[in-house]
Amino acid sequence: PWSEFGSASQMQVTTNPGELKDRMMDNFQYFFYNYLVILIVLSALTILTSPLSLLGGFFILAAYVYLFVMNNEPITLSGYEIDNKGKMVIVVLFSLVVLWLTGAGATFTGLLITMTILSSIHAAVRKSSNEVDFETAYEPVNI
Repeated sequence: PWSEFGSASQMQVTTNPGELKDRMMDNFQYFFYNYLVILIVLSALTILTSPLSLLGGFFILAAYVYLFVMNNEPITLSGYEIDNKGKMVIVVLFSLVVLWLTGAGATFTGLLITMTILSSIHAAVRKSSNEVDFETAYEPVNI
């Protein structure tokens, strides 16, 4: 519902904490895919402006594919057998190192924090579809 998403006439601040909570929960559910599309577009733009992040993501994907898709069995390293939990720890540690080296960790963390703040503001200010608008819901009847 993109036409409803940006409708300025539906923006109104509320001071009631209970209404604010209900409004935010309703709007997060109703506009979830809108928020997700915005996050994906911003992530794509971030990756395009930072090719090193794209390269890092490729290395992380390659490590995952090698350890879990190509070698589904436990692997042996220096006489130790590493099961799927151990392989997951290896991938997570490798991912953290790659994200730190490429600077993508800070970039995407900032992106997620920014998106969380913006979607929370939108969900708090946008009137819920369940909310009754007393100003426009009843128009006087001309006789």
